[in-house]
Amino acid sequence: MTRTRIEADREDMMAEAVNLRERIELKVPGIDHPVTIGCNDLGHWSFYFGPELMCRFDSNGQLRRAVRGGKLYRTQGGTLAQLTRVRHDDVTNLERRDLRPDEVEEFLGLVAVDLCHLNDELMAERCEVLREVDTSAEFMTRLTSLLVRLASSPLNLAPALPTKRK
Repeated sequence: MTRTRIEADREDMMAEAVNLRERIELKVPGIDHPVTIGCNDLGHWSFYFGPELMCRFDSNGQLRRAVRGGKLYRTQGGTLAQLTRVRHDDVTNLERRDLRPDEVEEFLGLVAVDLCHLNDELMAERCEVLREVDTSAEFMTRLTSLLVRLASSPLNLAPALPTKRK
């Protein structure tokens, strides 16, 4: 049976990110889209710099997943897998390519630039809060602490993620 798949652009990350129990949406100078930041019950942080740019970190501040340039990235422990969606009439496949060490370094550098810019603007109090869900002063303390840590040292990859869900 052929299934019709409807894919829509993500327009309201605050509404869609319900797994992030605590989340905030910011207007950040120099970024065209609202930035949605949140933390889930496991202490994993997600940063959505608009609908096409995302990075997700584990509770230790290590990169787990990312989206950039229409491609998905997933940690493999020692490298990143780049996953490209290939759409056919009746199915969408993910083609995987593991990045070379120099590509991982370049990719992590791009993520670091985004995080450093966010950190700089947040520390300079130039960000405007647009919406919040279940945030507190403690949430902002954890967020700023994480951003300072991520902005002040090289980014690391999280351990490899399981490839199949049970």
